[in-house]
Amino acid sequence: MVALTPVAKHSNNPFQFKVLKVELATRRTNNTLDPFVDITRFVKKGGISRLSKSIDSNDFDIGFFEQSNLTLTLDNSQGQFMKGRGFFVNKIIDRSRVKVVAGFRNIDDGTIDSETTFEGILSAETANASLRSETITYKILSFSSLITRLRSRSAAVDDGMDFRTAIFNLLNINEIKTYITVDINNINPKFNGTVDSGVFFEGKQLDESINKLLLASNSVLKIKNNTIFIQDREQSVDVKFEYFGKGGTRPANIIDISNYNEGDKRIITRVQFEGDLGVFDSPDFIIDKFGAKLKRVDIGFITNTIKKFGISQDILGEFQFPKTEFQITGPYLGEQVDLLDLITVDNPGYDFNTNVALYDSPDSEYDTDDVYASSNTGLIIDKNLGFKVLKVEHDFARYQTKLKVRRIGSKEFDGQLS
Repeated sequence: MVALTPVAKHSNNPFQFKVLKVELATRRTNNTLDPFVDITRFVKKGGISRLSKSIDSNDFDIGFFEQSNLTLTLDNSQGQFMKGRGFFVNKIIDRSRVKVVAGFRNIDDGTIDSETTFEGILSAETANASLRSETITYKILSFSSLITRLRSRSAAVDDGMDFRTAIFNLLNINEIKTYITVDINNINPKFNGTVDSGVFFEGKQLDESINKLLLASNSVLKIKNNTIFIQDREQSVDVKFEYFGKGGTRPANIIDISNYNEGDKRIITRVQFEGDLGVFDSPDFIIDKFGAKLKRVDIGFITNTIKKFGISQDILGEFQFPKTEFQITGPYLGEQVDLLDLITVDNPGYDFNTNVALYDSPDSEYDTDDVYASSNTGLIIDKNLGFKVLKVEHDFARYQTKLKVRRIGSKEFDGQLS
């Protein structure tokens, strides 16, 4: 479903109902899928966990492709979600498809603004049934998890092949295309270099092959509208959402800001390729200030020193300076904000009180009757700074969304939008 308007616009409207629906498309024995059916009535109260998807969200490492999952607890009193029973008679549980639709229903006219917040696959190995509670719990994995379950296709990558074609050849297989669209026009790595040794990919897990190519091309993999996209790490051109704290220029919509840090944990100032003695360094003044923080990378399909230098400079350019990171919780956003989207935060750190003046004496020529801050907080975030989204987490119980964000820019004090 496509939202008529962004669902976040409705998040503070009291005249509405929250809409949440879960649908299942079972997998046939010939690896095709049945049409979706509504299974919302079987979802136990509180049976949908928080949904999270992330990229680069690990504080001490670089992430390359989107990862997301949720946990679903269902009424299993009749065994309807067990192997060979109920919904799964002559069907396969593993990799059956699940969809979560969320949004709002307007009380006045009954219209619904909703959207598919998450779509993924059942993981049979995570099944956990309980006789006492008559429930069964499954983990629903994102489509990107398919990459972790498959081998790299033999002879998919040749010597001299560009990264774009290599990625396409590895992903363009039926096991993936049954669930998501793979189109070479959507594969646009930031650096489209060439492979020196195609034999490197033979026999490797598919996720290892894709991760190595993404690292070499300084790119990430995202899945949007059930389609794979390969792109650079740059944030969206337009601001997708604006947050406001107390004392901001608009009514507050920030519930919490947590895990605020300056980003030192993600700094990389030295890059070394596995098997090489040499190291590619940031300039001395950067290492002197932030320390010698080494990142070892294994990209065995690149043997050319000039290419290695270019790859190292891309990594250092992204991670050699600290960039502020934090988590921010606000209204439920649905799909209005996605990974790598640009957001702003106006949190001046104070409340205005029109009854308080710093100096108020009728006899003083310096009395201006100005309004001053009456309370302060320790956390101040400039509304003109831009942040890109590294992680999105939806809480369906509270109908809230938490984002992990990182300041944009490539230098220490970058990030100003205006």
